[in-house]
Amino acid sequence: MNSKKRIKLAVCQQLPMNRDEISTFLETYLADEVQLYKPDFIVFPEYIVNDKPREISRDNDYLAAVSKIVAKYEVHVILGSMVELEPTTGKRYNTSVIFGPSGDIIGTYRKRKLSGETSLTPGECSGIFQTEFGNIAILICLDSEDDTLLKETMQQEPRFIFIPIDIILPNFYAQSPELLVASWKSAMKEMSDRFWPFASNHNACFVRADRPFYISPDGLNYGTSMVVKPYHLLFAPTIENCIIHTFLEEKKIEHYKKFKVTTEEEEDALLFPDERRSLDP
Repeated sequence: MNSKKRIKLAVCQQLPMNRDEISTFLETYLADEVQLYKPDFIVFPEYIVNDKPREISRDNDYLAAVSKIVAKYEVHVILGSMVELEPTTGKRYNTSVIFGPSGDIIGTYRKRKLSGETSLTPGECSGIFQTEFGNIAILICLDSEDDTLLKETMQQEPRFIFIPIDIILPNFYAQSPELLVASWKSAMKEMSDRFWPFASNHNACFVRADRPFYISPDGLNYGTSMVVKPYHLLFAPTIENCIIHTFLEEKKIEHYKKFKVTTEEEEDALLFPDERRSLDP
């Protein structure tokens, strides 16, 4: 396993992209980042792929375009999810595609807990994949809120749990900024409270990538991306388009044991970005 002590994560809180858009995005972003500190893992939200249902194969020009850039910069990319068409059965799945630094697809994961996705078939297998940095796990959106699936995943001791999501609220939330902010804070607290005990007990890092604020006929997205480490919580600084950069540092893994949240004020200072005292510069 790679002994690198600082592993850089990039969480791309972005709207769906077509092939040319994601190619331009990745090329522009990585060309800049390699001059500073290249990310080891890049993760996108659920349904980042703006394309018709397609087979996952070498003939898929969308995946081929991503693969070319991944190989050029030698990074891992968790391509949120796409609608996969299984050609032999005609079934459709909500599928995450994982690229290794060679540009090869090192795994795919089909969402198991569907919600309102009536045209899709649920997956059947867990998503644990080997990388040079240890095992990683994939859970798509509601999979991570299912106790059985989460516990099953953590039993396999992944170092990172990547969670592409597409959380949608009713559109009436957009009519009240106060209601929207309150809902955002509630979602962030609920999910961090859920993941942090697992992160602490397993020395694991949860990486959740959501879409940015966007209103559509189906509902409203509101940017609830976050990273939950054993020693630190990091939330998206905005509900708009952004990229969250952070490091998992081995030397800080023990630090969380010394940090105790004992009052409501301390909890608020930790949880909400405009008030939080950062533990991870």
